[in-house]
Amino acid sequence: MNYGYDSETEYWKEERKQQLADTLSEVLHYKIGRDLGGRTPFIEVDGLYLGVRIRRITNLNTSDIEELVARADKIYNEVMLN
Repeated sequence: MNYGYDSETEYWKEERKQQLADTLSEVLHYKIGRDLGGRTPFIEVDGLYLGVRIRRITNLNTSDIEELVARADKIYNEVMLN
């Protein structure tokens, strides 16, 4: 399971893609890039999916996923709308 943003997401700005990934990584404390064999979520830029994705969230419980999505959406809006 993953969650993320791409060119079909409202307010998407391609030139801010790396800034978004960096900010998500800093605030959410997830590494950018695949951690082979790990179970921790990670942030991927133009990997299996284009855009910025938070991958490997399957192992989180429902309330943690909801909190993650809310926090990520807030970061997305801050980066893309400023």
